[in-house]
Amino acid sequence: MSDNYIIEIQQPSCGVVLQAGIVIRDGDRFQFFAASHAFDALEGRYFHDPRKAQHAAQRLMSKAAARRPSPQASRHGSL
Repeated sequence: MSDNYIIEIQQPSCGVVLQAGIVIRDGDRFQFFAASHAFDALEGRYFHDPRKAQHAAQRLMSKAAARRPSPQASRHGSL
């Protein structure tokens, strides 16, 4: 098993792959280092394995997308 991994997630709505950060092995766990402010909530957190860090980054982006108003909703609000 490698000592560090790049964590990427794909945004299904636009087909873009985002680099969330990297995880670096620290003993028997991996510490997350954010690649952008969008993933600051995960900065410094420890994960059992890189896949769990990737899932956490995906959940974070899904929650952020759910909070954003849709373009159609914002158009109706300005009437």
